[in-house]
Amino acid sequence: MQQASCQSKKRMFCQTERRWRTSLVALTTLVGVVLSGALVGAVPLPGDLSISGSEISFDTGYFSTAGSATTISASRIYATVGGVDTSTAFDETGLLAPALNPIPGPFTQTGDGLGLEVTASTASSDLPAGFFLGVDLIFDLTNSSATESYEVDIRWTFDNSVDADGVDAYATSEFDLFADGMTEFTDIASDTFFGDEFDGVLTGTFGEVVVDSGSLLFTLTLAPGDMVQVSGEYTLDGEVFLEGTSSAAFSSFVSIDGFTRLGGGGSPVPEPATLLLFGVGLAAVAGRVRRSRNKQA
Repeated sequence: MQQASCQSKKRMFCQTERRWRTSLVALTTLVGVVLSGALVGAVPLPGDLSISGSEISFDTGYFSTAGSATTISASRIYATVGGVDTSTAFDETGLLAPALNPIPGPFTQTGDGLGLEVTASTASSDLPAGFFLGVDLIFDLTNSSATESYEVDIRWTFDNSVDADGVDAYATSEFDLFADGMTEFTDIASDTFFGDEFDGVLTGTFGEVVVDSGSLLFTLTLAPGDMVQVSGEYTLDGEVFLEGTSSAAFSSFVSIDGFTRLGGGGSPVPEPATLLLFGVGLAAVAGRVRRSRNKQA
């Protein structure tokens, strides 16, 4: 009976220890998530890493005739600086007052960036009508340190869709992003006469809804004294030659996703969130060691 009682107590102790370990792991994970979210979500840029940018609408317009209607609505270019948006709205007639063009972006933290939102449509009963739009953006990255190197992560998220209906109508929407020898793009077309396209390739359909979306991340390395430029260009074009409709919707945001300070030899230097998570892990290990020693005693 005494042996059985001891075994029962041992099982109870093991179950209690397992629960304690499980709770510790859960607590460590929760603290890690909170700390990393709080610190990594909006980390100030270091003083020797300068990232600035601008976005400009250079070509906005439309043409219509009797029996047609063209609109560019719910559209804007904007810059997020310090987590706050500054934007300029526009419609088919151009930029709306008060207009800030280009939109400047002296970025201060991760999450800052340049964005674009546009919705356009045209419809005609018998005569040509259409819309067009052009937007450019530029990021300038400068490492003014004489000894430190940096890796900077740039993220591009976008949603792109076009649609055309009728005898002869089309809509095209294209955005090209260039960064240090790399090129990323979205290029789609809905065309009732020549055929739809996805990334410049015919899909075999005519006048269907064509969509594209994504979130792309690329890393730029800046050695001491380096300067790197990221640029993008958006073009939108839609027209109805005979009776029909043409429409497009596009949104894009190019932002600073993160950065890593490299040591003089090119080795990563831990950021504050990483150090705190490491400390939480050490505390958990220390707690387990103390528990084990008390058990043996």
